[in-house]
This record gives sequence, structure tokens and C-alpha cells, in this order.
Amino acid sequence: TIWLRPMAPVAGSLQLPALKDCISLAEVNKELGNAAFVKGNVEAAAPKYEEALRLVEDVLLGWYAGQWHITESGPAPVFAAPSLSAAVVDKLEPGANLRGVCGEDSWLQVEDPQCPSALLDAWLLVDGKGWKAEPVLTSDLIEKGQRVRAAVHLNLAQVCIKRRHWLEAAAHATQVLEVDPSNCKALYRRAVACINIQTLGRVEQAHADLQLASSLDPANRE
Repeated sequence: TIWLRPMAPVAGSLQLPALKDCISLAEVNKELGNAAFVKGNVEAAAPKYEEALRLVEDVLLGWYAGQWHITESGPAPVFAAPSLSAAVVDKLEPGANLRGVCGEDSWLQVEDPQCPSALLDAWLLVDGKGWKAEPVLTSDLIEKGQRVRAAVHLNLAQVCIKRRHWLEAAAHATQVLEVDPSNCKALYRRAVACINIQTLGRVEQAHADLQLASSLDPANRE
């Protein structure tokens, strides 16, 4: 085949852990960050949290989110256009991995293995007669990754507050609130950051965040 070659590593990354290891490695780095933070060593905690975030955001929920796996008896034909009547440009054996973007019509446009984000004129029907492709990232892994991601963003928000990096603290808290608008810790930490940024819009945001957090959890003393 012309286009089917080994997949390139994550751009800008020297390490690409196996899918099964991403969560555990992220958890280890998060706990190392927690241990350093509890001891008051914010500067040692920050890189551990940042590595944990890289593992879940860039690797697990980023790189692996676009990867697919041929799971059933094949080979699976790859077409020159999203149509079963188009010319077959390649065939993938069971067990093969590829990356691509799947549309609502269940056609997966294949990504260039040597140029991530560049799509080829090559399409695979994800559920055909005699073959099937499935995303390697299961719903369970996505849920676990999102939980770790939220926890690490919260921790980084607290690190930024300790460093008085208010804009970064607000940004980390906002990342959590975009997927969990009722997260009280994120609301309180964004409010602290916004109060210290001291622009009118940020102060108004802090007021709204504190009101919502107080209504959701009146006993929270953070």
C-alpha cells in the first residue's frame, strides 16, 4: 500500500504510553503532585500536575480519541471515496490500527499516518459486511479520563492561586466548569482568581460564581 505506514507519535511529545497505562500514569503523577503540595512545595507539585494533564488531555483524550481498530474478520476495504462503489485503494487486516475522522454517515476518512490532522482521499465504512472498525477509546476510559482531567485542573487552579497567577487559575477552573457547571471547588477557585484580576467583568463573574456555589453547598468553607 502507498499510505498505510506506522503512525507518527504525538506532536511535541517524546513519550506515548500505551492506552492501558495512561490513566494509571496520570494518577501517579497527580498523587506525587498532591504529596508535594501538602508539604508546601508548590513548585514541585506543578510539573507533576502538568504531566498528569498531558497524559489525559493530549494522549488519552487527544491522540487515542482519533484511533480506530479493525475488530472482525476482514480484510476491511478502504475506498477512494465514501461509497461502496468507489475504487478500493487498500485493505486492512483484522488487528490493524488507523486514525481518522468519522462522519454521521459512518464513513471514516483516514488520517495520514505521517502527518497527523491531514486527511487522505481514503474512506472506510466502520460497520461493513464482513468487517468492523471500533474506536480504541471506550466510554469507560473516557469517563475515567475526564474525572482525572477535572481533578488535575482543580489542583492546577489551586497551584496558580498560590503562585498568584490569577488568569491561569481562572482558566483551569473554567475548564472544569465547562463540563461540570455545578462543581463547587471550581466555582470558588475561579471566584478567588477573578476577584484578584479586578476587572469589572471578572468581579461580576466572581460574584455570580460565589452565589451559585453557596446555593449548591452552603456548608463549604473553602
